Amino acid sequence: MDEKAPGTSGMSATKYVNSPSIVEATVQVSEVPMFDQKATKKLLRKLDWRLIPFMSLIYLLCFLDRTNIGNARLDSLEQDLRLQGLQYNDCLAILFPFYIAAEIPSNMMMKRLRPSVWLTFIMVAWSACMIAQGFVRSYSGLMATRVFLGVFEGEFFPGVNYYAYWAIYDYPATANFLTDKERDEVERRLTADRGHLSDDFDVKYVWQALADWKIYVFMLICMAGFAPIYSFSLFLPTIVKGMGYSANNAQLMSVPPYVCACVFTIGASWLADRVRQRGDFLLGFQLVAILGFALLAASGNATVQYTGTVFAAIEILSSENFGGAKLTRFGGTV
Repeated sequence: MDEKAPGTSGMSATKYVNSPSIVEATVQVSEVPMFDQKATKKLLRKLDWRLIPFMSLIYLLCFLDRTNIGNARLDSLEQDLRLQGLQYNDCLAILFPFYIAAEIPSNMMMKRLRPSVWLTFIMVAWSACMIAQGFVRSYSGLMATRVFLGVFEGEFFPGVNYYAYWAIYDYPATANFLTDKERDEVERRLTADRGHLSDDFDVKYVWQALADWKIYVFMLICMAGFAPIYSFSLFLPTIVKGMGYSANNAQLMSVPPYVCACVFTIGASWLADRVRQRGDFLLGFQLVAILGFALLAASGNATVQYTGTVFAAIEILSSENFGGAKLTRFGGTV
């Protein structure tokens, strides 16, 4: 009636087949924590220190690769490539349809290959795209490199937490920095979080997702969140230069808004978790956005406008992090 899954140990490794009552009982047992609060906190801290620093660095580089074309614009990109009219905007926008389309196929590939192998491949591939982008001589060349950049970077985001070739590990069962008990607890937490969702691919799951109204609500919310992020990131150097700064100074002055946003994101996230009220912080950040965009639109003074960009960055980047975490929790309970 039961069989052990290879490469795992303990209670979480047992599969029960052909018995709904036993499966239900197994799920209920798996939801019982194996660690007390102190041990759980220690385990999560251990995972955070192993995963987050390297993942943060990689995702930062990924984000810079997508958005640094805004900085290149200040160094005569449009003149060098003889771009006219909205061609620059075309080169910005063409990345995103391919970025979105690549996400689901990428997760399917990670089920066929080890995550470490697949994600290492796409990281090398998007690095090659960035190198190639430095050699383009025309509008069509820039469009082509942006398309492939979207394809490969879109594949990275959905599976970023699985990257494991040398810094992190493929799965909990292969994470040798964890003890056997810690691996079992991580597996239990993943099982409890996943609930009755299947790890196998079936076309029927695709149709179920397409028929789920929550998918479309989340899609619209994500679009509303990401549109200001990329609009701000891609055009901030141009906005700053328009305040009267030289090209080089505008490059430098586009950095402080991100630094301020980073500080506020981390600080507000910590405080929101302490008081257990993310929604109130989200609403507060909307007021910060209103102030920032009002300063940008209503004043002709460069100092006031620049202050507005700082407030805008704080809201745009902080709210996306808050909203993403809140949506994840909401989606798992509806």
